[in-house]
Amino acid sequence: MTNNTLKRIILFDIDYTLWHTDHFRDLLYPQLAKETGYTLEEFFSLAKEIDGQTKKQKGFLHLDTWLTLIHKAAQTNVSKETLQKLLWEETLYTESLEKNIAETLTTLRNRGYTLGIFSTGEKLFQEKKLTSIDHLFTHEHVYIFNDKVSEMEMVLQKYATDEIIIVDDLPKVLSTAKQVNPTIITVLRTSNKRYETTPQDAGFKPDYSIKQLGELLTII
Repeated sequence: MTNNTLKRIILFDIDYTLWHTDHFRDLLYPQLAKETGYTLEEFFSLAKEIDGQTKKQKGFLHLDTWLTLIHKAAQTNVSKETLQKLLWEETLYTESLEKNIAETLTTLRNRGYTLGIFSTGEKLFQEKKLTSIDHLFTHEHVYIFNDKVSEMEMVLQKYATDEIIIVDDLPKVLSTAKQVNPTIITVLRTSNKRYETTPQDAGFKPDYSIKQLGELLTII
C-alpha cells in the first residue's frame, strides 16, 4: 500500500463507524421524553415506532419528518421549536463522535491519505454529525445519498485507478463495493449494536475487521 503513483483515499461511513448513534439517542431521548410527557421507556418505544414510519416514507431517517411525528404524538403542549432546539444542540453531536477521532483522522492524513465520506441519510443531519471534524475531510470526496448502495457504482468508477479503502459497519455495503471493484480494500467496523443485529452477507469476508477506529493505524 505504498505506490506513490496512486491517490490514496479512505471513504468512511458515518453512523456506527465514526459516530455513535446509540449514544446520541441516550443523550437526546431523556430530554425529549421529559418535554413530551413520556417516561423514558415509553419514549424509546415511541421513537422506535416513528423511526420505522419515517424510514418507510423516506427510505432513511428524515429528521424533520421524524420530529413532526414526535411532536404530533406529544402528550404536552410543547412546541415543535422547543424540540428542534434540543435536537440540534451542538454538544449532542460532538459527544457522540468516536473517541479520539480527530487524532486518528489527523494521523491518517499525515500518512498521505485523503479522507472522504460515503454515507446514507439526510444530508443536513449527516453533515451536522461531522461539524467539529469537517476540516479533516476533502469535500470533493464527501458523498451522502438517500441510498448509497444504489449509487455505489457511480461513485467508485471515479476511483478506478486509485487506491481506495472503504470503512463501514454493514457487510452488504462492503460486499457490494468489492463486486464493483475487487481491488478496493474493505474494513468492517464490528463493535456496535447494528453490526451485531445485522444479517451477515454469506460468503463475504472483509479484508480487515476492527472494533475501534484507531485500529486502522495498525493495518494501513
